[in-house]
Amino acid sequence: MENSISIKNNNSYINMLINQTFSILPLYEENGQCQILSQKIDNLFHRLNGFFKMNEFDSNTTLDILSFINELKDSDNHEEVRCCVLKVCSLLSRLKVVSE
Repeated sequence: MENSISIKNNNSYINMLINQTFSILPLYEENGQCQILSQKIDNLFHRLNGFFKMNEFDSNTTLDILSFINELKDSDNHEEVRCCVLKVCSLLSRLKVVSE
């Protein structure tokens, strides 16, 4: 039972991280690279990093996610930002556990 709750909580937190990641795209589309976007990306990076340290996820996947988040900081091209956001969302979705 406790493991089931833990899985549910992790999946719920991952959903929140996916939503937070996806929210970068409209902010970039409206404002381009700006201070608010930079802070949002930094906050997301730290949340992801802390979450990954607390849980045992595949290190290759977590490194890919953090790399794409870092790439968002320097990206000034809509296509690159969109690509990074969608890749991060996809990789985060793969971390969710399907409870039986």
